[in-house]
Amino acid sequence: MQKAVEVTPPSGRHRGILAIAGVATLGSLLFGYDTGVISGALPYMYMPFDANGLQLTSFEEGAIGGTLLVGAALGALIGGRLSDRYGRRHNITMLALLFLIGALGTTFSPTVWVMYPFRVILGFAVGGASATVPVYLAETAPKRIRGSIVAIDQLMIVTGQLLAFTMNAMINTAKGGPRITIEADPSGHVAPGSYSYDALTALQTSKGGTMSAAQFHDFLDQLTIVSGNGEAWRYMLVICSIPAIALWIGIRLMPESSRW
Repeated sequence: MQKAVEVTPPSGRHRGILAIAGVATLGSLLFGYDTGVISGALPYMYMPFDANGLQLTSFEEGAIGGTLLVGAALGALIGGRLSDRYGRRHNITMLALLFLIGALGTTFSPTVWVMYPFRVILGFAVGGASATVPVYLAETAPKRIRGSIVAIDQLMIVTGQLLAFTMNAMINTAKGGPRITIEADPSGHVAPGSYSYDALTALQTSKGGTMSAAQFHDFLDQLTIVSGNGEAWRYMLVICSIPAIALWIGIRLMPESSRW
């Protein structure tokens, strides 16, 4: 054993377990943020293109959520095998890049169809983090506090969700909620002026109005819209690029897990 210790190179610089847990669980924070943030972004995505939204349909809304889950399933399935092959620390480094690419890709997507592949990338990072971060913590933590350290992973997931809802609320408050300014409505349903987008969606039958979903989208297409704050969803999504960058920098300063 002593000979093996002498010839085996160290896995990296020595770091305290709290520093290692603090950095590694940024992946768990991103897991929570990316799964929670979309709830606050969707109301803005529903707004018309001229109001800087994506004019979603119900199918497109479902696909935005579903594509992330497809990616998460793949990430959980493949991420564990990759960490076994290349190492936990290496895997978390790659996941940090995927989180960043996914965040920037979804933020700057011009259409919902461009967003879908980036949502899959984000989902892959989410699934990979769920399979890698707890293992990295368990293999790094001393036996006497292993359970407590691994539990930080779960704490950071829900902290990420709380952060997502908090940032959504702050941005929504700063923007005054989804609002749209209409210059003309040839159909005569609304007069020119500034409206809460909820006032327009109330025209749909699902909200108690008289229009079907198809009729409502035709109604939106014939409006002359001069402004709107539908771009607010982009601010909500881009925020998670900050912890992704921090994770990439931080994990490069941490050692590989002793087990791997």
